[in-house]
Amino acid sequence: MWDFDLSEKFALFKVITDNDVAYEPAHLETYHKVNRACWRNFEQGNLAVAELKSKRFELFCNEFDLKLDAEAMGKSYLGYLASTDFMIPGALALLNRLSLKHKLVLVTNGIKEVQRRRISNTRIEAYFKAIVISDEIGVAKPHAGFFDYAFEQVGHPAKDNVLMIGDSLSSDIRGGNDYGMATCWFNPGKVEGNLEVVASFEIAGLEEIYGLV
Repeated sequence: MWDFDLSEKFALFKVITDNDVAYEPAHLETYHKVNRACWRNFEQGNLAVAELKSKRFELFCNEFDLKLDAEAMGKSYLGYLASTDFMIPGALALLNRLSLKHKLVLVTNGIKEVQRRRISNTRIEAYFKAIVISDEIGVAKPHAGFFDYAFEQVGHPAKDNVLMIGDSLSSDIRGGNDYGMATCWFNPGKVEGNLEVVASFEIAGLEEIYGLV
C-alpha cells in the first residue's frame, strides 16, 4: 500500500543530513543492502527487532567509516519513516473497490510504532477486518504462527479462498506458499525472481489485482 522506497529515501536523507553528512546516492544503495540483510536475519529468527533498529545503522556507518551513534540514528530514522504518508498510486482506489466484496487483512513484518502511525496518517484502518503486525504478536512472516494468528482474527476462512499479496519473496510469498494459500508477488521493478520461491501470480501494477480476485 505504501511507497516504501520513497519513504525510506526520505527518512535516510533526513537522518544523514541531520548528522552534518553530505547525502550521496551510494548511501541509499548501501542502506538497502544492509537493511535487507538485517530483515532476513529477523525473518530467520536470528535478530530481534530491538537489535535490528540500530544494527542496520551500525553496519551502514561501518561501510562509510562514519563515527556516528547508530542507536540514535535508528531512533531518528524510525521517527521520520513513521511520519511519511506516501502511498503507491492506485492503492486507495484498490482498497475502496476490494473492500466492497472481499475481507481484507493487512499483514506486515514492520515495526509497530512505524506501521501504526503510517496507518493512522493514511487513514486506511476502515478498509481492513484485521491488522496484524509481527512486532505486536511476537512472530513474523514467513512462520506459520503469524498466519495462524491472522486467520484467527477473521474466523479461519478456507485457505482456498485466500490470496496472499506481498512484495517480499522471502516473507510474504514463502510464508503464503508454506501455509497453503495462493500467493501474488507484487514486483513493480520486475526484478528477477527466486526459483526456490515461486508465487502463484506475479504482477507489476496494483490494477492487475482486479483480474485475480
